[in-house]
Amino acid sequence: MSTVLFTVATAAELPYAEHMVKTAQQCFAQHKTLVYVLDARMGEELPVVEGAFVESAFSLMPKSFFDEAFFFDQEELRMRVAVVAAHRLCSAGDESIYSVPNAQFSDICRPPMPRNTLTGISSEPETSTPQSAACLSTIYKMSTSALLFGTGKGIESYLDWCENKMHWIFYRACLPYMWGNVDSKDIAEMQRDFMHDFPQYAAPLGCFAVRKTLRELGCKLIKHDKLPYGFSSFDDGLPVFDLLRDYYGINYRLRQACNGDPFANSELFAQKSALTGDTHPVPVPPIAAAFYYRRSDVSGAFHEPFGKDREAFVRWFLNYGANEAKIDEKWTAELSQKLSTYTAENTANDILYRSLAYRIKRRLGLIKIAPKTEQSLPFGVNLCGFIKGDFGLGEATRILADILEESGVPFTIVDFQGAAGHSYANERWSEKISNEFTYNINIMLTNADGLPVFMQTVAPETMKNRYNIGFWYWELPEFPPEMAKSFEYIDELWVASDFNAEIFRKISNGKPVTVVPCSISATADEALTREDFGVPKDKFAFLTMYDVRSSQDRKNPKAAVEAFVKAFGDRDDVVLMLKLNLSHYSEEAEEVERLIDGHANIMMLVGNYSREKINALVSLCDAFLSLHRSEGYGLGPAEAMYFGKPAVLTNWSGNTQYMTPDNCCGVDYEIVEIEKDWGPYKKGWHWAEPSTDDAAEKMCRLVDDKEYYKQLSQNAKKTIHERFSAEAIGETARARLMALNSQEGKK
Repeated sequence: MSTVLFTVATAAELPYAEHMVKTAQQCFAQHKTLVYVLDARMGEELPVVEGAFVESAFSLMPKSFFDEAFFFDQEELRMRVAVVAAHRLCSAGDESIYSVPNAQFSDICRPPMPRNTLTGISSEPETSTPQSAACLSTIYKMSTSALLFGTGKGIESYLDWCENKMHWIFYRACLPYMWGNVDSKDIAEMQRDFMHDFPQYAAPLGCFAVRKTLRELGCKLIKHDKLPYGFSSFDDGLPVFDLLRDYYGINYRLRQACNGDPFANSELFAQKSALTGDTHPVPVPPIAAAFYYRRSDVSGAFHEPFGKDREAFVRWFLNYGANEAKIDEKWTAELSQKLSTYTAENTANDILYRSLAYRIKRRLGLIKIAPKTEQSLPFGVNLCGFIKGDFGLGEATRILADILEESGVPFTIVDFQGAAGHSYANERWSEKISNEFTYNINIMLTNADGLPVFMQTVAPETMKNRYNIGFWYWELPEFPPEMAKSFEYIDELWVASDFNAEIFRKISNGKPVTVVPCSISATADEALTREDFGVPKDKFAFLTMYDVRSSQDRKNPKAAVEAFVKAFGDRDDVVLMLKLNLSHYSEEAEEVERLIDGHANIMMLVGNYSREKINALVSLCDAFLSLHRSEGYGLGPAEAMYFGKPAVLTNWSGNTQYMTPDNCCGVDYEIVEIEKDWGPYKKGWHWAEPSTDDAAEKMCRLVDDKEYYKQLSQNAKKTIHERFSAEAIGETARARLMALNSQEGKK
C-alpha cells in the first residue's frame, strides 16, 4: 500500500500546483504525487510538472466528462473530479491526500494521517486495511479548515456514496422541470451545495473525522487573481455563461445533439432553435432560451417566447440578455438579421393588406390568392416516448420500436424524458434517436396524463400535416375525466389490449381505437444461476415481481403471500420469491417484510436489476404468480410464459389478452368497489379481488401434477412465441399504418 498526494488544477493553475508539489515533497518525500489537469481536452498533450505524474481529468470519467464540465462550474467540477480520483485510489488499495493546487506546505508540516489518529471502522477491524483519505482544501464554508477522514472499507464506501451522490445531483438537475417538474427543481437546487461541502458528511456516514485548521497543519494558501479557465467558452470562443450551464442540464435533447462534447457545438447553442421541431424563421436559440427558463423575471415578462411573444423576447435578448452574458455581436449577428428580415416582411405585408386599393382589387377578383399547399411528408413513423427510460413505459416504447422494426415501416425516434423519479440510461435504441419529425405519422407513447407535458417540449408544427396517434395504458374500467382531455391532441388511439380498447372506445368521441398488443421477447444472462439469487436449485420456485412505482396496492402482494401460505404452509420443497423494484428502506418494503415474517419459505429480493438479470431471474423460476387487482397488460407474466413458465394470474384486465385456459392458470375473482383512494385510483371505482383459495388450489396442482405442469408450460411458450412475437405484432401494426397512409394520400 502506498500514499498518494494529488491535486486537481486547471492549466493556468499548473505553476501553483508545481510549487505545491515541491513544498509537499519536503513533508511527503516518499509519497507518489499526481496532478489532474481539469480543463485538458481529449488527445491534448499534457504538460510536465516536475516531481509529479500528470493525467487528464477526462481520463477519470470519459463517458460524461464534457457534459459535466459544461454543466458544473469550475469549483464544482474540481470537487467532482477529486472525489472520483480519491475513490479510484482507495479502490486500488492506496491512501490519498487531496490538496488544492495553491497550497504551500512548510517543512514542519506533518498532517496527522487517519491511520495514525483514527480507529478503523470496518465491520472486521482485525482484517481491515488502513486505507484512508485526507482533504486539505478551501472548500466552501470550510475556508480555514482541513478534514481528515476514514479507514478501511468505511472510507471506500463513503467515497463511493459521494461519487454516486454527485452523479445523482447532475442527473436530478437534468430533469426537465422547466416543463412542470417543480419538485425536481427544488431538490436539485437544495442539493447543489453538496458539491462543495461533502466532507462534512464523512463522520455522519461512518468515517471518523478530524477537523484541523490549515495553520495547525503547517499549510498556507497562495492567493492569486482569477485565472483563465479552459471550459469558460466554447472551442470557437463563444462564452459559456452560468445560465447556459444550468439550461444545458435540463435540455436533454440538446445534450443528445452535442453527442458528449457541447464545447465543439456552439452553432447548436447560438443558431438552432431550442425547441424541437421549431421551423419559425426567427429561432429562439439556447443562448436566449436559457434566460427564459432560468430567470423568473424574464419568464414573467414573456409568457410565450415560442409563440406570440417570440419577436419581443428575441429583441430583448439581442438588446439586453446578450450584453449581460457578455456575448459579442458576432455570435448574434445571424439571429439579429433573421429578426430584422422577418419584421420588415411582416410590416410590408401589413401595409399592403391594409391599403384601400388592394382591398378593392381583392373584392373585384383582380388579385388571385393561391391557396397554401402543405408539403407532402414521406410515409413512416415518428416514435415519441421514453425510449431510454428504466420503467414500464420505457420498456413499452422499446417494444413498440421492436414492432416497427419488424413491420418494415420506416421510423425515427423522438426521445422524451419528462417523467420524474426515473433514470434514462437504456441505450438499446440510442442510434435511432434523431429528435426530428421526419415522417407523416406521429405515435406518442406517453399515457394520457403525460401527453400535455410532451406537447410542451415540441413545436406546434410537429403535429400539423401529420396523423397523430397516442398509445396509452390504463388499468381500471373508469378513466379520469381530466386525462380524457388528451384526446384533443390525437386523431387515433392505440392500446395493447382489448380490455383497454373497451374502456377508451366509450370516451373517444368516435376517434378510432386500435389494438396493437405488446410483443414479447427476452434475453437472459445465462451465466447466472439460482445460487446467485439465493434460491435453492432443488425447490419449486414461484416468482412474484413488480415495480412499486406502479402501485403496490394494485399489484397486491398480500394476496400472493396469502395464497402461497394456504397452498403450502411451511413446506420446505416450495419457495416464493418476491422481487420488488425498490430500496430496502421504504414503507413498501417494510409492509412486505411484515407479510412474510415467520415464513422461512418466502424470500424478498429488492433493488434495481439490469434487464438481463431480471430475465435471468424469470427464466430460473418454475412459475409466475400475480394476483393483481388490475393490469394494463402485464409484461412480467407474459415474459415468464415466453420462457415456458406457467403463470397463475387474476383472470381479469389487460393480461387476458394472452391468457387461455390451456396456457395459464386463470384465478377466479370478484369485482369490488375501491374503498378509498389508492394513488390515481379513486374511491368508488372498481377492480378485481382475486380468490386466494382458487389460486392456492391451482398452485398446488402445478407443483404436484407434473404432466399438467408440462402441458401448460409448452402451451404458454407456444402462445407467446407464435402470436406475440415482434414479427407477428409487426404485421398488425404495418397493416394499420399502411391503411392510414392510403387514407391520408386520398385527402
